[in-house]
Amino acid sequence: MRSDVFALISAVAWAVEQESADPDTADRLLSIMMEGLRRR
Repeated sequence: MRSDVFALISAVAWAVEQESADPDTADRLLSIMMEGLRRR
């Protein structure tokens, strides 16, 4: 599972670095990711 979490974090970082990402993208994606992890 640890490698899955690192893959998710890397995906969030990649998405935030894209030119078209709005300033709230990181917060929104991290919130979605954390909510999903809490439900496991």
